Amino acid sequence: MKIKSKARAKQHPHNYQTKLFYTYSTLIFIILLILAVLIFTLFYRYNYEKAIDSQNQIAEKSSQQLDTLLSSMDKLANGLLFNQDFMNMIRDETAARTQYNENNKKILSMIVSLDAPLIETYRVMVSTPQAYYTFVKSGEDQTYIAQALKDYPYQDLLDQVKGRKIILPTHPDTFSPKDIPVISVLRNITDYTGRKYGMVEVQNEYEKVEDICTIESSIGKMAVFSENGQLIYPWGTEDADTGFLNSLFPSLNAREEEAGNYRFDRCEVAYSRSHYSGWTTVIYQPANRIVSFSNYIFLAIFLTFLAITFVTLVLVKKLTVRLTQPLTELNESLHEVSLDHLAVTLSQSYDIAEIDQINGSFHTMFLKLKESIAQTVESRANEERANYLALQSQMNPHTIYNTIAMIESISYMHGDKEIAELCVYFSRMLRYISDYTRHHYTVKDEVGHLENYSNLMKKRYEGQLQVTIDADPALYQKELPKFTLQPLFENSIKYGFYEADQLLLIEVHIKPLPGGWYILIEDSGSGITPDKVREIYRQFSHCDKRLKANDEVINMKIGNLSLSNLYIRMRILYGEGFSFQIGNRPQGGCRIYIEIPDSPNEKKES
Repeated sequence: MKIKSKARAKQHPHNYQTKLFYTYSTLIFIILLILAVLIFTLFYRYNYEKAIDSQNQIAEKSSQQLDTLLSSMDKLANGLLFNQDFMNMIRDETAARTQYNENNKKILSMIVSLDAPLIETYRVMVSTPQAYYTFVKSGEDQTYIAQALKDYPYQDLLDQVKGRKIILPTHPDTFSPKDIPVISVLRNITDYTGRKYGMVEVQNEYEKVEDICTIESSIGKMAVFSENGQLIYPWGTEDADTGFLNSLFPSLNAREEEAGNYRFDRCEVAYSRSHYSGWTTVIYQPANRIVSFSNYIFLAIFLTFLAITFVTLVLVKKLTVRLTQPLTELNESLHEVSLDHLAVTLSQSYDIAEIDQINGSFHTMFLKLKESIAQTVESRANEERANYLALQSQMNPHTIYNTIAMIESISYMHGDKEIAELCVYFSRMLRYISDYTRHHYTVKDEVGHLENYSNLMKKRYEGQLQVTIDADPALYQKELPKFTLQPLFENSIKYGFYEADQLLLIEVHIKPLPGGWYILIEDSGSGITPDKVREIYRQFSHCDKRLKANDEVINMKIGNLSLSNLYIRMRILYGEGFSFQIGNRPQGGCRIYIEIPDSPNEKKES
């Protein structure tokens, strides 16, 4: 029986990995499970209470910010009502008709001074039976405003409050057909006797309410109710939360505390009610999502895991010394391996399948390694020869055009016309740049080169670059130095972009003049500083002096654009009759204007 048992053991050697796994995995799993559950419970409760407290603070802070916004609007209205000059203009009914423009300027100045320095108010409307005065950030439809004042829906409400302010929740702008959502503060214009002269309405965009009420989704969602339950934020949208919010307000209205939190419909609700406006700011979040696993929780779990791992490793160390002895001997044998001794020899058989398999695998691997070394030496020699041959190869310049033509053809074959067109533009540019067979170039040549370059740049700045090239065909045969238009155009692109998502407009005009013609290049970029303009003109003057003295002219670059080089070439070609002006457009952006006279022969023909 013993002989059979030994034979059976040799046929089925013990699996080392299985023995190690079953011996220690149970202990490790139990320890990790207990600690993980304990730590998770403690951290969950802590973060739950912390999230509730954060909701309360944000709700109160947002309510205060809304009060600040509304009070600043009411402050502007009161600033007008307590201004004696304003009240005198409003009382004078005759001046309202005869001096309307002057009164309008004065009232506008008062509004701007009260709203300075940020000018945050969207619209201020002052209305009397004789006239109205308005200050608004967008355009106006005077006919629409006049009709809106006739049908003004809040006048009865103003009369009821007897001089007190009215805060209107989110509503479409009464004075604009565009239905822009706004909030408003209204007051009647009255004097100390109580006589009413009109009304003043101060508006602000709903976007400012959105800015205040937008919070991170991990905190929850925010809503704002008016005193009578109208939903101020969010406004104009219907979603899954609409029904919840409609049922939430009655429960809020029933609570006596001005601020607090409670559970409603499986959600945690934090609220803050404003004494100033009567608005209630609410933050709500489903209770099962009130806690998000932040980095702090993961850090705590990770540190706990490290502690458990350390304790476990101490135990594993003592328990695995005996079982890892075969691996220790195998490791020591591997240290003796060298190119002269590619073999692993164990002093005894441990009757472990994995050790026997590893020993056999090493034996096979070393045999293949010897073969691989020989193949590597031969491969390295072949690689060196290939590199040597590669260094001898040279590219024919025509290969560039042939390659571009090949890419163009393949693009058309596969239906990608855009890449094919870009290849055509690039190929034309290369041919123009490398063409030194001619001594004279024309406006038509330069316009063609500029069109190819601008098409490539429009693809490079797709959606951000708009180009207009307007050249009179009658000027196509006019002589123009090579590389005149493209460098100026490139300069506008390089220095015109001042914001990542800016739309840059570049216009190039070539038009006739009496006795000559001109080139005008304008862009909508950041423009050029006065100091840089003075520096450019100083360099032009220096070039003129050196040309008159027949001295060697040094090419002085402005940034990356050789303006002096272009100026010198045009001065040599056209003489002193041409002019080169550089500056800024009134509406912003750089402007380069070059005026070129007709040649004497052309003047005789004309």
